[in-house]
Amino acid sequence: MYGHPNPSVALSGFSNAVWLYIIFALLLGAAITTSGLMYRVSLHLLRTLLPLFESLNIDPWILIFIVLLSADPFFVSYQSEVYLAAYYTSNEKGFTHAQGRKMAFLYCSVVIIIIFASIPFWRMIGLLG
Repeated sequence: MYGHPNPSVALSGFSNAVWLYIIFALLLGAAITTSGLMYRVSLHLLRTLLPLFESLNIDPWILIFIVLLSADPFFVSYQSEVYLAAYYTSNEKGFTHAQGRKMAFLYCSVVIIIIFASIPFWRMIGLLG
């Protein structure tokens, strides 16, 4: 059998840097989105990373929240069904793709700010150990 029998002991030195795991989850969510396999891969990512986050005393809800928020930008128009629906129901006159990309960067910036601003709250209510 490979690996440490108790992952929380093996990874105990890393538990102080919770923000590193949050950045990792954000980057993975963004990578999934650019691959075009958003929701299917997001579910597999969650299933794979949940044991790691649980062993570090990070509530699974946090990982789910981060992956779902970061897996929905629309830098390229085909990435989001919601974006395409908004674009085509306005008969392509509501906004341009260039304006949509600006909003995508704003959306990602807000997501990052919200996630990092939530860390003290998550600690206060016991979701981050």
